[in-house]
Amino acid sequence: MGITGSEVAKDAADMILLSDDFSALVVGVEEGRKIMDNLKKCIVYALSSNIPEVTPFLGMVILGLPLPLSTVLVLCCDLGTDVFPGFALAYEEGELDLMIRKPRARTDHLFTAKLLMVGYFQMGSLESCGLYLAYFFAMTSFGFPFWSLFYLNNQKGLLTSNSRNDPYDPYQYDLGNSRVGDLCETISDQPYPIDEDYTERLDWVYLRHPYLDVRNVYIECAGDGSVQPKVEFGECFVKQLSDVTETPICYTTEALKYAQTSAFFAVVFCQVSNVLTVKTKKLSIYYQGFNNYMLPAGLASELILTLMLAYLVPIHKPFGSRDVIFIHFGLAGIPFAILQMVYDEIRKYMIRNGKSPDGVKPNWWVRNYSF
Repeated sequence: MGITGSEVAKDAADMILLSDDFSALVVGVEEGRKIMDNLKKCIVYALSSNIPEVTPFLGMVILGLPLPLSTVLVLCCDLGTDVFPGFALAYEEGELDLMIRKPRARTDHLFTAKLLMVGYFQMGSLESCGLYLAYFFAMTSFGFPFWSLFYLNNQKGLLTSNSRNDPYDPYQYDLGNSRVGDLCETISDQPYPIDEDYTERLDWVYLRHPYLDVRNVYIECAGDGSVQPKVEFGECFVKQLSDVTETPICYTTEALKYAQTSAFFAVVFCQVSNVLTVKTKKLSIYYQGFNNYMLPAGLASELILTLMLAYLVPIHKPFGSRDVIFIHFGLAGIPFAILQMVYDEIRKYMIRNGKSPDGVKPNWWVRNYSF
């Protein structure tokens, strides 16, 4: 006893009750279980965004895609939009079944393989799908069909003075491609293939050619001097001007910056869904409720930072973000954000109600998908 106990008893004790009330043991156990749960929820939430941040680089290296998500926007996600919702999970109240659970096993550590499975291979994979869908949708809107993007980053283009100064112009009858037919004539004195001095890999990362109509670049000259396209382009559905170059975005490398911004917003929306799903480990979110007053504040800060990245023009150049229109505001990632919540509710339902064959051991879902 912390109040009435003697100093000798306190020195010999393993535990001291400061209030001299044995009911404090129950409160202490409940608080310890809640802290452990909230730490695991924070880790799952933080891990989930790692997969959609890594897969764009794998797509660039393995599939040759123009980078779907820039390193700066990855940092904006890790150090900006993800921070406050992650902190808010620490204020989450204990779940209703907190004190009827069995004591935690000695092998149940803070970081486990099951926690990694839920964070990386379940939530993270769905977020990656949302990112790529938003990326492909935005690029298709600006005239780059998704099938033409594969290995596009590795393609060498024909860069001459004419191709550098022939931007897309929707108000011209030839859409600003009046010099395409002359590209091969300017260098046709030598036999095909063209000398390497005329070929160059188009810069998709730092955008050194923002005004260039890439349809004039990804071509090759046939032996008879005719122009042959190396990449198939589609129709440009979004006639939008870039606030950085002040020229149309269609068929330019500026389209990548808009696609990266759209992909970033898709990850943000999926993370909003993710923070709602990890509010509970086992029970449905319906029973947990929304009594955590810090969570709305965290989600509001996430949305504000997202809007600032999109529409605060002075930071567009250093951050590589752009003023996307409504249909590119990560909306393509929303179906996967909804799928996250539906899948997680099914997972929790199976954890609660799934039956094991012998009726003694925890069911398969508890053993593999309960963090």
